[in-house]
Amino acid sequence: MAHLTARSGEYRYVNNEACWGMPFSVDMAGIDCCAPDYYLKRVVSPISVVGFTVKGSGIIIENGKEKVAEKGSLFLVNISDSHEYYPRAEWEFYWVNINGMYWREILAQYGLAEEIVFENFELGEEFIDWICCITSDAMDLNSWQIGMQGFLYKMVLSLYKAQKWKQEETLALKIKTEFEKHTGDSCTQNEICKRIGITARHAQRIFKQEYGVSIHQFLSEIKMRQAKTLLVNTNNSIKQIAAEAGFENEKYFSTFFRKKEGVSPTRYRMKYR
Repeated sequence: MAHLTARSGEYRYVNNEACWGMPFSVDMAGIDCCAPDYYLKRVVSPISVVGFTVKGSGIIIENGKEKVAEKGSLFLVNISDSHEYYPRAEWEFYWVNINGMYWREILAQYGLAEEIVFENFELGEEFIDWICCITSDAMDLNSWQIGMQGFLYKMVLSLYKAQKWKQEETLALKIKTEFEKHTGDSCTQNEICKRIGITARHAQRIFKQEYGVSIHQFLSEIKMRQAKTLLVNTNNSIKQIAAEAGFENEKYFSTFFRKKEGVSPTRYRMKYR
């Protein structure tokens, strides 16, 4: 139960005949300005909630999993789950209550049902506009209900894309780290990618998308940096340096080096020592 006296703001019931027969609908929409002692808990919730924080921050707990909703973040709690939320300090958020299990199924299809908080929600201003529109009576209920449901579908697509980009960014870093570890050894790209759990083709696409160069180009730059360091700071032979830097052989190394630097490894060493 909510401590209603510990909040202020506006809200409106928006469920009407436009919702009848729909797989999900918005029941209520509003704005909460929560004092520090505000607290709400639902056990086996009859509704889902979508909220967007505009000020302060709140604690969201769903099925025992706790997250913080900072300014600019969206939070989702689902029907049939147990959830509670309360402010860490002063907390203001815009919200809608959603009726119907189909909403949860939509989130599940896009891999979002287990997530609670989404930081830096890019559609926050639009969400605010929709809430302000209905709490101020600027639109009739039927039009608003249809429009709000359309926005919620748009929101799901936005969150899905953001999550996918985040996952690919994490995967790109994993690929980069793994290839750096094996620079100069005998492992092939296919072997390294197998350790990561992806195909070499997939790795190439993700890596190029994130860093703007191919894995081969990235590894060549690492080898070149190492070779230059060895040329300037050691007396090792060109053959030894080629092997230590991970090049196939001395001839390939010398040809590649000249193509990149415009001079042979020997002349580079003479110039910079």
